Amino acid sequence: MELTKSLEEYITTIYILEHNEDKIRVTDIADKMIVTKPSVNRAMKTLKEKGIINYAPYSDIVLTEKGKKIAQNILKKYDVVKIFLAEILGTDESTAVEDSIKIKSVISEETEEKLEQFMTKTLQIDKLKCNHSWENEKCRECKRTLQNFKKQEEQ
Repeated sequence: MELTKSLEEYITTIYILEHNEDKIRVTDIADKMIVTKPSVNRAMKTLKEKGIINYAPYSDIVLTEKGKKIAQNILKKYDVVKIFLAEILGTDESTAVEDSIKIKSVISEETEEKLEQFMTKTLQIDKLKCNHSWENEKCRECKRTLQNFKKQEEQ
């Protein structure tokens, strides 16, 4: 399914809000993304039509299972690209963040998987005692740097 960058941002925003809020409303998304409520309503209509969210006007917005998987995939792509740029290539952190936001929307599944395999091997993530997994929500939040990866490996 082809999604625009804008729709991807809505999906990931909803996903993040679901982990921080009890209920998600159009206003919450508008405030978080700094967009208008009519813009959010248009996006919610499209996402509902695509089966990504459950939503009715003036009610809570909830990602479907399909929507959650899409959000997790988008965030995983972002993480893989950002870590590659920052930790492997040594790109400045703010540049790595900006570039990752752009790249995640255009990188193919195949390239993302190859990049993930390369980084797992290069950073020896599979040898970490914390059992790092790209799919694990806790690992997504982990702020380790390459030095921390190496410290874990040495222990």
